[in-house]
Amino acid sequence: MSRLTKGAVLGLAIAGLAAIQTANAEDLMDMGAGTEVTGVARLGGVQIPLPGGKWEVALSTTDRVGDQPAENVFLVQKTSSGRLAAYLFARANSAPYSGYGLKRPPWCERNNVHHNGSDNYYNPSDADCWIVNHWVVTNRVSSLDIVEQIKDWLRKHHATSTVVGSRYWRNDATDYVLITHAVNPAVWGFPHERRSWIASAWNAKSIIDGTPRQKFIAATKAFGAKYREAVRNGFRNRLAGASVPSFAFDTR
Repeated sequence: MSRLTKGAVLGLAIAGLAAIQTANAEDLMDMGAGTEVTGVARLGGVQIPLPGGKWEVALSTTDRVGDQPAENVFLVQKTSSGRLAAYLFARANSAPYSGYGLKRPPWCERNNVHHNGSDNYYNPSDADCWIVNHWVVTNRVSSLDIVEQIKDWLRKHHATSTVVGSRYWRNDATDYVLITHAVNPAVWGFPHERRSWIASAWNAKSIIDGTPRQKFIAATKAFGAKYREAVRNGFRNRLAGASVPSFAFDTR
């Protein structure tokens, strides 16, 4: 497959998943590892829109930050050869938030990413963040155990290549959802990369206009804008059950 084939669809080769249970529009925390899910699922009190294609539940955990319980799920898409094509991480509170209220994460203010579409005002009862970024697997220990579990999964499955995608945050006075959707550029013909974040060829400062990487980022941003609307609607439980349009690159 050539790089960035016009109209190519990411979720087109999901194979080798025989004997996997299929589920749809159910609670992700009720699904065991290996469960296959499409369309729209649930986490905490919100709907989680799933980009086109089948997703496999790789990890799901519950934890707490202070006295606030949360639910986490990590889903993956694979190519026909079993290679990681994309992943989706979602986190949501499992009980109405109390105490000092919610604060939007510091990354909402980042200016060293490919795109920052976060709201430009601070309202603790209505925060809406979106960035397009690249991510690498590091040895820095996270305060969230689920993040360490995800990194371990990626290492065990030889899936530590740099990924590119979107991260979203939505909250009101009592609930929040965090969603990261990341694509592996290596399955699109780009070199497998394990550099540091700042030294990555995918760093925003390294991207040159008109190059394949710049077009990949543009396609990521275009999809991310559409997916953002689905995240917003899912937060309000307004999704009808259809999947998000497949991740399609258009190089026009």
